[in-house]
Amino acid sequence: MHKRIRAAEERLSVIADGGPATSDQAAPMQPYEEVREFFYARHDRLAVLDERAEQIYAQLQSTFPPPQAPTVGNLLAALHQRMLSQHGIGVRSEPGSPAVEQPLRTYDTASRTIVLAAGMTPGQQVFQLGIQLALFELGPMIDTFLQASDFSSDEARSLARIGFANHVAGALVLPNRIFLDTAEELRYDLELLSERFGVSLETVGHRLSTM
Repeated sequence: MHKRIRAAEERLSVIADGGPATSDQAAPMQPYEEVREFFYARHDRLAVLDERAEQIYAQLQSTFPPPQAPTVGNLLAALHQRMLSQHGIGVRSEPGSPAVEQPLRTYDTASRTIVLAAGMTPGQQVFQLGIQLALFELGPMIDTFLQASDFSSDEARSLARIGFANHVAGALVLPNRIFLDTAEELRYDLELLSERFGVSLETVGHRLSTM
């Protein structure tokens, strides 16, 4: 449907410019458009990553202090510990106020340190560490998905890799079954879900749209 709408828009644009309306050939897709359509068509691969993210979450939750409360603070502390114990990588946050041009996350390979931008909430920090953890632990699986797909450019392939890592991070912050059960319990109230999981309304809405 998306392709047909896009082709129709291309034809209307040609007509508006005074050209012939008989061409069915749409302009080549931009890399971000190609990746968007890829994710629309490949939900099965996202489901696999959802399952792996839930497994990682369960492992992290087992390290929470009693009474095993699944708070975003506990999850953040568990991610710090996992990075250090399993990958030998430290995590620190920049002090001060957030800078306009400051990257959200950088990884210094020399010092083996992840640096998070200043002013990030615990939920945002968890998401950024989730992206990095996905690249460390699920990178080979993600690369297998990419190699099996016919992308037209390295830029599109790179965008898809980032998209997969972002999806894992979202599934780690809001694990499928726990989040779905809670959403049904709270009657899909976005504000209550945001408060319960310690993340933004935008994060809650986006996660619901990917389930």
